[in-house]
This record gives sequence, structure tokens and C-alpha cells, in this order.
Amino acid sequence: SRKNGLATWRELLDTRIFRLESGPRWVLFLAGDEILLAERNKWLAGRFLRFDLAEIFARLETNTLKAVCGLIHRDALAPEEGGCLHDTLEESSHKHAYAVSGDLKYGVRRGVELLANEAV
Repeated sequence: SRKNGLATWRELLDTRIFRLESGPRWVLFLAGDEILLAERNKWLAGRFLRFDLAEIFARLETNTLKAVCGLIHRDALAPEEGGCLHDTLEESSHKHAYAVSGDLKYGVRRGVELLANEAV
């Protein structure tokens, strides 16, 4: 909702920033104890990364902080050479999901065969 006639960050992303013909691919919002990382195509599909800094710092885990820094660092989002880390992670996740679904299909087929053989 609008406050004092000003657009919310969601309205800015929806109606202005990600609608620009040559707009940015990534937007990083820093607000209080939250960080929001939005990618143009994923944002339009309702997906984004949100980091709760209060929770992250309360954990006192170095690896958690390193992961957050790694995901929002410029070299991960727009490296000078090579592909974007987020694209690599997404590609790996799709490959892994495909491999898992193939393994599940094989496992189900094998299970049905075993049950059918037992029934015969």
C-alpha cells in the first residue's frame, strides 16, 4: 500500500524497474534488517531471495554469513568473466532434479516388478 503517495518497493519493481526495456537484471534492496535480492525474470514469477539479517547474525555461524555474502556479491551476480553463480546453481539444481526423478522412476518400476513377481 502507498504511504504519503509514494510507491512501495514492490510497486517500483512491478511497474517500473523490471518493466524498463534496458532495466537491470538484479535489484538488491537493503531495508532495516532485511536484504531482498530480486532477479527480473524470477521476480515476475513471484520468486526472490530474502535474507533476515537479525536471524543470520543471531546464529553466529560463519558459514551462513559467508553463504549470504557469496550470493549477493557482485562477482556472483555480474562477474566480469564467466557465468553468473545463480545461473550455475539453477542449472545444477535442474540437473539434480532430473537425475532424482529418473532414479525414482527406476525405483518405482523395480518395486512394481518385485511386487508383481511376488504376487505371481
